[in-house]
Amino acid sequence: MYAVMQLSHMQTPVIRAPSPIVEGVGLDIYIKREDLNPSGSHKDRALFPYVDKLVMKGEKAFCLSSSGNFAISAAYYARHHPQVQFHLFSPPTISQEKKDRLNEYKTDNVIIHWSKLARSEASQFSRKAHIRLLRGSKDDYLLEGYDELARELVEQTEGKGGSVFMAVSSGTMLAGLWEGFRNIVGTGRDPSLPSLHIVQTTKVYPIAREFDQDFTPSKVSIASAIVDRVANRKDQVVKAVKESHGSGWIVSDEEITSAMKKLAEVLHENVSPESAMSLAGLHKACAKGFRAKEPIALIFTGK
Repeated sequence: MYAVMQLSHMQTPVIRAPSPIVEGVGLDIYIKREDLNPSGSHKDRALFPYVDKLVMKGEKAFCLSSSGNFAISAAYYARHHPQVQFHLFSPPTISQEKKDRLNEYKTDNVIIHWSKLARSEASQFSRKAHIRLLRGSKDDYLLEGYDELARELVEQTEGKGGSVFMAVSSGTMLAGLWEGFRNIVGTGRDPSLPSLHIVQTTKVYPIAREFDQDFTPSKVSIASAIVDRVANRKDQVVKAVKESHGSGWIVSDEEITSAMKKLAEVLHENVSPESAMSLAGLHKACAKGFRAKEPIALIFTGK
């Protein structure tokens, strides 16, 4: 047993979207900047408190597979906890920007394993080394960190409910966020419960296709962090979306690029394809005649 210096994500800001961000539609839109968490993504909310608990119980070595942001969050954690060791398994195809961020936080207690079979090799390594495998797509303890995100959104939108649009891969954030909203607001048909909208790509869409069939599949996508084809949380996420009276949207690279350009114009900064997917999903919803409840929160999931 040893002391833990608990890390905290910061309360990320919500900014009012300059108008018009969706042409021809007068919407009350806010942007939740989860890309301003310490390591640059919402993954900090899940990983920091969970690993803190495990370290306080005496565990000091972990492994995980990641397409980028989960590994970056772990490396950031390890930089502040030299007694904790992480084995990170990532595919060599992740973007150079994410490789640079990962290397920025890397210390001697972070071992990076580049592998095309990152998920299976992480699982094998965990069994052989007898250390815990952290899996956002399966470990429900990682959902707890999103309670705080739900509280922030309720406070920052003054409890008005509305709609939330976000890119999802495994859907862990959405599942945790819905539980957080229900814990705060209640489990009934309370109008202050927001509708949740998931956005996936034309390359990877195992969850969103339950709601959206109007798309042409593609073999590539600029949103490199949307990778989970197995979708272990699919039933859980679909249930949450339906309970919240939301929907799912599948967007192309062209739609994502268009959203990135619009956001760059109004925010005067570049955002990641994954963050821009929230706006691309809203654009598609409006184009299809879906009337989203206001205020609308677009979640920028990460850099």
